[in-house]
Amino acid sequence: MDQSRGEMYRILRDPSNYPRFFRGIGGCTRFGEPDSHQFTVTTRRGSVRFGLEVRDDDAEIVLEGIDTDWIGSIRLTEPRVGHTRISATLFKVANIQRWLSLVANNEVSSWARDGIRAIADYLGGTPNAVLSDTDDPRSRQLAIARTMIDAEVVHARRPDRALRQLELLARWGFDLPGGSFSAAAQSPRDIAVVDDGGTRTYAELQERTNRLAAGLARLGIGSDQAVGILARNRAATVEAILAVSELGADTLLLDTDWDAARIARVATDFPLAAVFVDEAFEPALADLPAGVIRIATLPNATADATAVLDELVATGTGSFPEPTARGRKVMFSSGVGATYRSPPPRGFGVVAAPLSRLPLRAGDRILLEVPLSGYWGMTALRLAIPLRTRLVLHEQFEPEACLSAIERHRCTALFVAPAMLEQIVELPAGVRSRYDLTSLRIIASSGGPLLGDLPTRAMDTFGDILYNLYGTTETGWATIAGPADLRLSPGTAGRIVLGSSVAIRDGNGVTLPRGAVGRIVVDNQALLDGYPAEELPAPAGAYVDTGDLGFVDADDLLFVTGRRDETVLVAGQVLALGPLTNELARLPEVRDVATVALPDARIRAFLVRREGAELTADEVWQRVESPIDRDLVPIEIVFVDQLPRSAMGRVRTAALPTG
Repeated sequence: MDQSRGEMYRILRDPSNYPRFFRGIGGCTRFGEPDSHQFTVTTRRGSVRFGLEVRDDDAEIVLEGIDTDWIGSIRLTEPRVGHTRISATLFKVANIQRWLSLVANNEVSSWARDGIRAIADYLGGTPNAVLSDTDDPRSRQLAIARTMIDAEVVHARRPDRALRQLELLARWGFDLPGGSFSAAAQSPRDIAVVDDGGTRTYAELQERTNRLAAGLARLGIGSDQAVGILARNRAATVEAILAVSELGADTLLLDTDWDAARIARVATDFPLAAVFVDEAFEPALADLPAGVIRIATLPNATADATAVLDELVATGTGSFPEPTARGRKVMFSSGVGATYRSPPPRGFGVVAAPLSRLPLRAGDRILLEVPLSGYWGMTALRLAIPLRTRLVLHEQFEPEACLSAIERHRCTALFVAPAMLEQIVELPAGVRSRYDLTSLRIIASSGGPLLGDLPTRAMDTFGDILYNLYGTTETGWATIAGPADLRLSPGTAGRIVLGSSVAIRDGNGVTLPRGAVGRIVVDNQALLDGYPAEELPAPAGAYVDTGDLGFVDADDLLFVTGRRDETVLVAGQVLALGPLTNELARLPEVRDVATVALPDARIRAFLVRREGAELTADEVWQRVESPIDRDLVPIEIVFVDQLPRSAMGRVRTAALPTG
């Protein structure tokens, strides 16, 4: 290898590096004391425990099985400066895992050589940290068509219905209006939405939406305007989103955690012509500019409301002027604090992307616990309507109520955020056993990382039905991890979706080698447009920067190590806080955790102990090997009763204790 022995040795002596370069190796954790040399690695066939010993003045690395009798030897010599010869030998290979007895020696040798070459490519800077589904547009279109037929979005067996569907999509576009008109035409009597107040069939939903659109048009709302929605998950919220879309107006999905000042700024910047609002959030409209129409989503409107949604529906004729342009969904990124407008989808590709790895099918029943105001919630709506699913909505998340709803409505899919999933898994076994969850075949999580062993605990509890979706408001969906991926590597963000490309680049836009941590950039059909110029994400050719850091491993899996604005500088290296957060989350006594980089080059870690657990800061560092050198960066442990979280489950860092 054209790399120095010291560089090769540095990587090979630390087994935590192995998953990045050797195919089929998932997570690697150290066990025993923090300074022990005993490790556990996961594979698709189970886990392997071994000890590591360095011999002959760093010339040989020996791996020795703990539970079974096997041994591996890696010898490194440097025949000339800058070149390394590596000799690797495995004894009693079949004892590592039984299935290896069926693998030929030359296959094992080829696997080892591939891993060593991957390390050499990493050290040599080979620009291969790129994942792409296909470069052939024709193949991509065929894959999209196949995905839509498999999911039964398109009626392959009923050409008449397929033709009617395509006519409606051609007229109304591939976004929500087209999907809604199509669903109402194909499945008018099927239940579309369920909330605490009752149900709506697809025919009822479409009729109410048309009447609401007509009522809004009578108020002067049209395709050249913007309408805000500040409401919890309920059928009325869906109707408001659809009606505004039908008129061709922009839909501003306002965060229910915002204060009056933030909403006033948004209302001025766009500006807003009207806003739908739940009664609970009316105080947040205190500074709304004069002239903005206020539409109450609930019948018990206050005197401040200009109109009431149900009254607009009751008086609407159902006839309204067809828009000259398609409206966009305006979302507000939590990652970089910017505003992003989602253009009307150009075709089935935006729906096909998540469906290429998420096994949703027409007629599924989706329980949506995340807010419709975010990209994750809006994705659920964009999938639910063309799939003609039954969408079950909860105004506020409560873990046991979630399980009750799954049983009551026989839900087949649950859409949650990681913090919500943690609360569900934390329910006592006796509580979970009260509910029949046999209908559930998909748990889809997004909006943040699945920390620690949460993926494993969730699948051990509910079966291998967990999917982790990664994407940002700015870029759309990039990757999805399925159950097999999460069993192998619980921390992975998964594999690229149809139509997506992902690359890892440095600060100068240069593509990095696999295994190297850098900026995650994404290119796919769901990229958003219409950014204010000062907020435009950094372009990288056809790619857009997500603001996240991560790497690509030998199995074509993406890993996110953290946000670029949540890093510390250590010995000239920029290190993300994600790996530290993940290690702290693995402690059995810890129920919740957040880490924050402080301005004075310190890190503060906030830990929530499980009920009845005892844990001190000293005990944390006795059992956790920090990925960040504590001699260079002080890390303060703070125990709190709970972490302040938004409706989406994200930690509100501004509300964390500062003392």
